[in-house]
Amino acid sequence: ALTDADVREMLIQHILTEEIFTRVFNDSDFHRENNIARKLYELEGEFFVGATKRDTLKSLEPYYTTIRATAAQKAGETAHDLIPAIASGLVMPSPAAGARFIQPILADGRKLDDVAGQGWRLFVRDDSVTGSSPLVTRLVAASLDDAGAVTAWLDAHGVDAVLLRPDHCVFGTASGTGVDLIEARARALGLALETA
Repeated sequence: ALTDADVREMLIQHILTEEIFTRVFNDSDFHRENNIARKLYELEGEFFVGATKRDTLKSLEPYYTTIRATAAQKAGETAHDLIPAIASGLVMPSPAAGARFIQPILADGRKLDDVAGQGWRLFVRDDSVTGSSPLVTRLVAASLDDAGAVTAWLDAHGVDAVLLRPDHCVFGTASGTGVDLIEARARALGLALETA
């Protein structure tokens, strides 16, 4: 059975986790957007008020001090830096294969995935880079309003195309064309070739 002490501990963990994501990774959305956190926010709003809130936060100050000190040393890291690259499985051996892809904020305030959608996505440097499939969303980096973030990522890895899996990890990268990526995806999934 769930006790009052269990609920108190969950709330404390929730509060400290938010502080970590806000201070260390400058990304409170990562913490706020999961289902468990949403329910804990509801619980917090109902029970974590007044003297209980004040006294608990005061008792947590040593932890906050540690979090702030650690955050000062971790400037520039993001929450996805915690997730190691996938080393095997559904990846094509190439630069950055298996790594989590970037999630820049666009000029209008949306995140890249809000524009790119879910599913398989092929980012190409510009329109001269070939490769498309009816089962893969094709996006041209040069036309994204992301302050050049995707183009900079391509530059940093020395490639012209990157194919992302639905879990936002890099399936593979290529230079000159994205056709090889589309074909490798079809082979890996046991599908008929689907390039256009």
